[in-house]
Amino acid sequence: MGPETADLPADMTSPSPQAARVRMSLREFLDDAKAATKPDQIVAIGHYLAIHESKDTFSREDIKSKFQSAREPLPSNFPRDFNTAIGKGLIAEDHAKAGTYYVTRTGALAVEKRFGTQA
Repeated sequence: MGPETADLPADMTSPSPQAARVRMSLREFLDDAKAATKPDQIVAIGHYLAIHESKDTFSREDIKSKFQSAREPLPSNFPRDFNTAIGKGLIAEDHAKAGTYYVTRTGALAVEKRFGTQA
């Protein structure tokens, strides 16, 4: 790990060898990340996809389906909340493929630091 991630909670970054044997559900990940707002949840879901499903990019539909699989209510205004996450620099469009997005470094750090809440 580089110096920028050295103080991050181990359970939110690369899985340890022991943790690799124990799978984490999206529901657990959202709870652990303290993703309280819908834009935060969108970013956390994207980060979960990258870490636990090796999926570096995602579509809006991918995020919607993951809300359902986590038994989390869909945002009542999904386009607004998705655009809020983009506007905060937490996710960005992958210009190599229109309609796909990725979690930015800022977004990953926000998730790993539990959106500024005390663990």
